[in-house]
Amino acid sequence: VKTLQEKLQSKLPNLSLLFTEYIHFIESDTKLNSEDKSHLDILLNYAPSINTSNSIDSFIVTPRQGTISPWSSKATDIVHLCGLKQIKRLERGINYHFNRQLKAEELDIVLNIIMDKMTESYLNNIKNAGLLFNELEPTAHQNIDVILLGKSAIEKANIELGLALSEGEIEYLYNQFSALARNPTDIELMMFAQVNSEHCRHKIFNADWVIDKEVQDISLFGMIKNTYQQNPQGLLSVYSDNSAVMTGYESTYFEPNE
Repeated sequence: VKTLQEKLQSKLPNLSLLFTEYIHFIESDTKLNSEDKSHLDILLNYAPSINTSNSIDSFIVTPRQGTISPWSSKATDIVHLCGLKQIKRLERGINYHFNRQLKAEELDIVLNIIMDKMTESYLNNIKNAGLLFNELEPTAHQNIDVILLGKSAIEKANIELGLALSEGEIEYLYNQFSALARNPTDIELMMFAQVNSEHCRHKIFNADWVIDKEVQDISLFGMIKNTYQQNPQGLLSVYSDNSAVMTGYESTYFEPNE
């Protein structure tokens, strides 16, 4: 909160972010009874209660609508293992509370600081939370008309799709598809944005590494891998997925009779 507050006050000095709180959303096949609610409250009550009486304005940021967050997948599995199988899905958002009412133009500034448009959505009213669980019908892909409209077509798609492409990336895409003499699809632009985003470090760490105008033989990612190459003991799998597998050790585990 402190870091966000500093960023917000650099743009809006009179605005204070008072506090944030997790808020949970439930999609269930049947209505939960009091016992189910009690069990769920125990599972989801992992933060101190907050007094919201001094909150003047607030909004909720959720995972991007139409997606299922990693937290949702794990939390839903946990409640199923705890016997709450009627719950189809759990999702979690963050409620941001402020000291005064936000104007429309101020809200845009705040959202640009707080929210990642590629992975998150803005919810102005909790009554609209059902949108989180909407199952979108598959739609046909769209062509981005670079041939007719030029680079501006990619710039427009960048804003509409929330791709966060840099000017250099837009220029690169325009040049590549101009050379291919065809239009890119929205799917291709989305995949390009995902691979080249800050969420995926491979682009940055695999880039040329130049020190004092001298190109290094090994990239930054190569240096990271070099640590494993020099000391591979105890590691069974690395750099093949989003995790690594290490050699385990003998231990004692509790196993109930029933």
